[in-house]
Amino acid sequence: MAALQYVESQRQARPDLADSYADLADLYHRKLWHQLTLKLDHFLQLPAAQTGDTIIQLYNNFISDFETKINLLKLAHFAVIASRQYPDKDATITFLEGVITKLRETRQLRINEPILYVKMQIASLNLEKGNQKECKNLLDEGKSTLDSMTDVDPTVHASFYWISSQYHKARQEFAEFYKNALLYLAYTTVESLSDSFKLDLAFDLSLAALLGDNIYNFGELLAHPIINSLIGTKVEWVYHMLQAFNTGNLALYQELCKVHNAALSAQPALVQNEQKLLEKINILCLMEIIFSRSSEDRTIPLSVIAERTKLSISDVEYLLMKSLSVHLIEGIIDEVDSTVHVSWVQPRVLGIPQSLPSGLWLHQAPSYPSLPGLLFSPSPPASSMLHATRTRTPRLSAAAAAFFTSRPPPPPPPPLSPRLVDATVSRCPSDALAITFFLWCARRPAYFHPPASFDRLLPAAARLASRLRTAPAILHHLRALGCPIRPHTFLLLLRLYWRGGIYPLVLQLFDQMPLWGFHPNAFARNVVLDVLLRTRQHHSALCFLRDSPSTNYLTYAIFITHLCRAGNWPGVRACFSAMLHQGFLPGTDTLAAVFACCSKLGTMSQLLQLLSFTLVSGYHLTSPMWTCLIARFCREGRLDEAIGMLSNMLASGSSPTVVTYTPLLRALYRAGRRDIATELFATMSSTNCSPDLVLHNVLMDCMTKEKRYDAALGIYLNLHKSHIKPDAYTLSTLVQALQLSQNVSLLPRLFLDSDDISYDLVACNSLLNALCKSGFPSQAVQFFANMITRDIRPDSYSYVGLLDSLCQLGRIDRAINVYHSIVSSDPDSNAYVHSAILHGLVKKGHNRMALMILNEAVRQNYALDAVCYGVVLHGLLQAHLIEEACMLFDKMKRSGMAANTCTYNIMLRGLCRTRDTHAVKWLLREMECSDVEMDSISFNIMIVFLIKMQHISSATALVREMANLGMKLSTKTSSLISQSIGHAYALEDANIAENDQSDSTNDLLACSAS
Repeated sequence: MAALQYVESQRQARPDLADSYADLADLYHRKLWHQLTLKLDHFLQLPAAQTGDTIIQLYNNFISDFETKINLLKLAHFAVIASRQYPDKDATITFLEGVITKLRETRQLRINEPILYVKMQIASLNLEKGNQKECKNLLDEGKSTLDSMTDVDPTVHASFYWISSQYHKARQEFAEFYKNALLYLAYTTVESLSDSFKLDLAFDLSLAALLGDNIYNFGELLAHPIINSLIGTKVEWVYHMLQAFNTGNLALYQELCKVHNAALSAQPALVQNEQKLLEKINILCLMEIIFSRSSEDRTIPLSVIAERTKLSISDVEYLLMKSLSVHLIEGIIDEVDSTVHVSWVQPRVLGIPQSLPSGLWLHQAPSYPSLPGLLFSPSPPASSMLHATRTRTPRLSAAAAAFFTSRPPPPPPPPLSPRLVDATVSRCPSDALAITFFLWCARRPAYFHPPASFDRLLPAAARLASRLRTAPAILHHLRALGCPIRPHTFLLLLRLYWRGGIYPLVLQLFDQMPLWGFHPNAFARNVVLDVLLRTRQHHSALCFLRDSPSTNYLTYAIFITHLCRAGNWPGVRACFSAMLHQGFLPGTDTLAAVFACCSKLGTMSQLLQLLSFTLVSGYHLTSPMWTCLIARFCREGRLDEAIGMLSNMLASGSSPTVVTYTPLLRALYRAGRRDIATELFATMSSTNCSPDLVLHNVLMDCMTKEKRYDAALGIYLNLHKSHIKPDAYTLSTLVQALQLSQNVSLLPRLFLDSDDISYDLVACNSLLNALCKSGFPSQAVQFFANMITRDIRPDSYSYVGLLDSLCQLGRIDRAINVYHSIVSSDPDSNAYVHSAILHGLVKKGHNRMALMILNEAVRQNYALDAVCYGVVLHGLLQAHLIEEACMLFDKMKRSGMAANTCTYNIMLRGLCRTRDTHAVKWLLREMECSDVEMDSISFNIMIVFLIKMQHISSATALVREMANLGMKLSTKTSSLISQSIGHAYALEDANIAENDQSDSTNDLLACSAS
């Protein structure tokens, strides 16, 4: 309630966001948590929502109301976004720590992901404050958490690696920054980053690659799309610098240093590490020399290296030893011959100019305008690098070939079975891999997944959907894992998510089919039709059916089933006719559903017409169809035909069930045909058709209405012998029977002293209410305590019984304390709770205390209704506190609570007692202006008032008006009129009207509630 009120207030205060707030309120009211999460995700990205503390207020007043009902990782995202609007970092950390505490209290599975995501934001704030030690502790803890988890959401990985990269950047640890920043990009889509962010990150990565220790592989960075952000900017020189290092082009590097000397001088880190950069490019030049030679020509003269690197022989030897020490190469230096033999070189990510023959690359590559001839200078042919892959494997000798052909073939793999598939899926470390394996199995010849296998895969599918969120993301992710996207893939995924109830994803998958070049078949359309009907999108379903190019029997069966569940008999009839017109005959289950709907909502002639169609079409009437016919005949009062229908059912070979006998027995007892009902019940029992709870309830009700209370009690005792658990209807019927038979004293013994009864919440509430109303308040309080002992969590109706019992016992202070405890733990408590304490206080004469509690409830914006106001108004008027009652009545109207006829009757009776004619006239005029019509109670009150005021003619006119409206005088009003006319208007008994039966608080509450 408070959340909706906040959204409504913001919708009025922020016209620029009014539509968004309206959508949020609608989704919240409909409890569509997934759609609400998506809408919130979109809302928080709006520029208008980024101003001030809009998101903070939205989180505290709206999101926190349903925070445990949405994906907790998404909740963590929302909390982090909201935290960015706090101006003070300490306040932000306090807020985020509170979010972590709430996340831990949920005790849900996979809680480490959202907690880690929030902790990374706290680590970032500590880093901004200069507290690197605390940031490092959180990063170490986060690393341990990540290593212990599988299927971690990419956003959590990205958050960890981003904060880790920024920590190392602050400490000038270039290699670690480079590693973590690349890992951050591995879990982030480049399209989601802003242009300025991409430029800054690309520049930082480039400098880190140049300056980082043991970073000699630039191909991975140059292959990433983010590096293109440097092109066309003032720092494009860094991109060309990376190209020079990647190709080991010393001449290009030296030329770049001359051309961009000013830009290089502006970077202190590059100036300080100038000698280190020169050493690195010389090493890369050495590696390029090695890569350009064939595998048979790896003995390189030192003079060749010296010529390319412009170093002396002694410096070349130092260069080689440096390369050997950092494990870039392995080999032997021959100082006698001044050569080096390289046996291994560290693998590298090669660019296009390094992997293609030089002539082809030179033909296709553009030129660097300021450096002609340097960037694309000829190098030794790269074709020799591919020599090993082009040579053919020599043939095996005859002996070796004979050895391999004589070996026995390997044993065939075990055949696929549901048990094997389920075991593999359950042990699969990745949800996406589990689905990929499941789809692979479905593509095997002659193998089909049973429904149980789909259910076993559902948890993994749900987790993947929660992580990737959309159908396109799931499809692309599966394709990246090697799963081919075919029509069969779509059909299996549709069936999987349809069985799991993840209906938005089903609709997305269907919409994706044409985008991947596939035409949905009838099965796919039937699944979507079922989803639309299940989500109550009936108009969309009808349009979808109308536009469907291919319909089959199942299409109509699905539509008819849902229409029957919705009780739409005209729609069922039209769809059934269309089905027959298309040449499709209904199945037995579909026909039974049509029978059930027609028997409840159709006419008798329509039901008989359906029966004729069934018999003419050659269908065999099933037990549910016979049951529908018998029940309809019973409701029509045609009991002889119903009995005849039962005989025909037995003659056809169908076995009646207890559902068949129940409506017939009820109708026979109500018609007074007890002998036939007894005989029928005996027949049912002889066929081993045991009565169920519903039949026991029906029989108890019939016995009670026939005033056979002992028989009703006997049926209840038989219920326990049959080990059938009574429900709320059973208990209420028994209470009624005990009250009518004046055996209420048996109530505690039957219920409270019985240990073999297991109650649910509904049964407990019914019994609690019965004990309270039957004059056993102390037993009701004890029973409430027993409910708590049995771990039955009470609801609003339970608290109503407890409060009423405490008030009856005169324990007013205890009742008030319990009430305050209830509303403090659940501010959204039902209005029945408030009316219960108010009723109890008024009944005990504590009217001012009731007024104080009502005023406090109004201030706290609790869920009050007209009954609450009516109870207190009644008490104030009974105590002759007229002024307080009028003030409360005005306050009620100002608060927006509409006064109903019962509320006006309470005020009217109270004002009539004061004999204040002007006040009565004012109230009547207000009733007329508020379009509140007078009922029989209003007329009776006014007639009594006019008689007391000696206005007999006006009272007589009102009596005539009541007669014209079809209303009746109460007994006491009629008696008062007779006395006034027969005794010359001498009215000695002035309290007759006050003692009228309609004046009781219970009747007023009942009237107001209705």
